[in-house]
Amino acid sequence: MNQYRDFTNGEMNFPVPEGQDFLRRLHAAGQHYVPIVDANIYAPNPTNGSDTYAPFTRGAELNAFIRNGEDSFYYGDNWPGFSVWADLLVPQGQQLWTESLSNWYNDIQYDGIWIDLNEASSFCVGSCGQYRLEDNPV
Repeated sequence: MNQYRDFTNGEMNFPVPEGQDFLRRLHAAGQHYVPIVDANIYAPNPTNGSDTYAPFTRGAELNAFIRNGEDSFYYGDNWPGFSVWADLLVPQGQQLWTESLSNWYNDIQYDGIWIDLNEASSFCVGSCGQYRLEDNPV
């Protein structure tokens, strides 16, 4: 993961080309790769143009995240910083996860997924990131 962001590979420790080579050797040896994915999706800093994250952008377009009332997403805090969670009770939430996993698989052919923190786990109480996204990455 790059900076604890799901569906990414860290350029320093597991860049895509080296990862693909590693997986070819792993699969040739009859072994499998099962990466960990957390349920939270990093919410990028809206004031920092270089802090983009495609799964968040796509989820926002789909309106796929758990809501904090009618006017905003519920922003909690987890490993990558302020984050949102897909609302898996609406079709858009499932669509976001399916697209994100498929897009990632195009780069890294994993054999399964370990979904960690599958509950909406947050390091704070309430929608603590609501007006603090400019603090990301925390």
